[in-house]
Amino acid sequence: MAVGGFVLGLGYALLIGSANIANLIYGGNTVGGGAPLSTGDAFTISFWLLCAGLVLLPVGAAVLIYGIAAQRSPPAAVSPELPSAAGQ
Repeated sequence: MAVGGFVLGLGYALLIGSANIANLIYGGNTVGGGAPLSTGDAFTISFWLLCAGLVLLPVGAAVLIYGIAAQRSPPAAVSPELPSAAGQ
């Protein structure tokens, strides 16, 4: 379950934070700071992080749900035999 929660959280963070990377680089280049990365490269990185988040979010949710469901006890075995009429 911990792995599922971690992957789910990572996917969510990538989805939310991917747009901020491009905005920070664009803002830094616009204000006049040194251009450590071109704006086109920043948008490309942002796009790939968004895609990674879109993949990791449902995978993490599936692993988390599987971990929760695996903790349940299995159903009790029911005997297929019918009660005998000898006891009546």
